[in-house]
Amino acid sequence: MASCNSGGVSGRRQRQVEGDCAVTGSGKSSGEPMSMTTQTNFSGIIHLVVIDAKKYRDEWKETGCTVLCDNWSDGRIGSLVVFSVACPKGTLFLKSVDVSGHEHDSTYLFELLESVVLEVGLENVVQVITDASAGYVCARRLLTARYSFLFWSPCVAYYIDKMLEDIGRQDWVSTVLEDAKTITQYIYGHAWILNIMKKFTGGKELIRPKITRFVTDFLSLRSIVMQEGNLKHMFSHSEWLSSMYSKRPDAQAIKSLLYSDKFWKHAHEAVSVSEPLVKLLRMVDGDMPAMGYIYEGMESAKVVIKAYYKGVESYSSKPGGVFMYFCSLRIPFMKALLTSI
Repeated sequence: MASCNSGGVSGRRQRQVEGDCAVTGSGKSSGEPMSMTTQTNFSGIIHLVVIDAKKYRDEWKETGCTVLCDNWSDGRIGSLVVFSVACPKGTLFLKSVDVSGHEHDSTYLFELLESVVLEVGLENVVQVITDASAGYVCARRLLTARYSFLFWSPCVAYYIDKMLEDIGRQDWVSTVLEDAKTITQYIYGHAWILNIMKKFTGGKELIRPKITRFVTDFLSLRSIVMQEGNLKHMFSHSEWLSSMYSKRPDAQAIKSLLYSDKFWKHAHEAVSVSEPLVKLLRMVDGDMPAMGYIYEGMESAKVVIKAYYKGVESYSSKPGGVFMYFCSLRIPFMKALLTSI
């Protein structure tokens, strides 16, 4: 009898494992049984996703579609390319591919782009959008040479991020960004200091993580500028002065930085000239179709930056240095690319 019961449990367990594998599509057990309710829910969700994906694919045949190529990196050795397909109905995630070690290999990137275009359907794809790094520019040439009916467009967000990168490389901007990073690293490196900071800022954070390094740096600097009064108040408050941290050399260095007129003047200038670009990046990096707003946004950004330098003394190496650098470097190139679309 015990033997029969054991066999029955084993049989039920085997059927449940097979059910788990069928739901996950992995062919392997997750190691734990799934309840029938969970299996049913997963099956229903998968069914809805499949139906929804089919609607998108049917739309591709009617209206055509755009293949979007988005690059992600951990900043060290890992790189992913995320492929999505956009059409008037919306955007559908297609797949992600690990391209670590091949990020600059134009032949590899061309073959990857070609495989995605063929997967979506040559008859469906109207254009491919990638960034404009050297590897992708060469891959684009190979792709459009083989399929002359395809259009290639540069990623506007990529160029705006490059503008921020160019601005961030100017000596005085680089210095103020590093100073801001020193402040945030010190505060976020100590739990007690972080808690007291949030007490003075009303729970507001200083670090503002975003997709790219330079956007993150400028957003964090903006947060520090917005909390200038609260940070100064914190480092002069009795609660801080009576703490064990306040007498330490690293804390004294941070306090000295927060009371430096030069730091705040540079910080305010850097935020003022980067904010129009950050706003534009938010717009083009969102879900709304932004193409019609790009030209206006770029012109508005130039006007705002130019107006700032008309009324405020510049602390850069030349009067209006950021504005001149900004206008002379990336904008004409990006406009030329957009005009060719």
